[in-house]
Amino acid sequence: MPLGVKDRSTWERNRANDLADAISRYALSGYQIPGLWVGEYNDLVNQISERDEQQKHTKTEFNLTKNYKPYRQ
Repeated sequence: MPLGVKDRSTWERNRANDLADAISRYALSGYQIPGLWVGEYNDLVNQISERDEQQKHTKTEFNLTKNYKPYRQ
């Protein structure tokens, strides 16, 4: 089977981590941090947070019929 691609959410998290690492390296070395990096990082963090929030709400649904036992007198 050929190698596929990472899903978007994994790619975004990896990219955000790569940007954070690069920003830290530049800051520790005394270099000016490119504004595009900061903007992209902030955009990615917002996208990831929004997606996580949406997924959190959809995962809270539950199935009542799974453990449903009718009431009998």
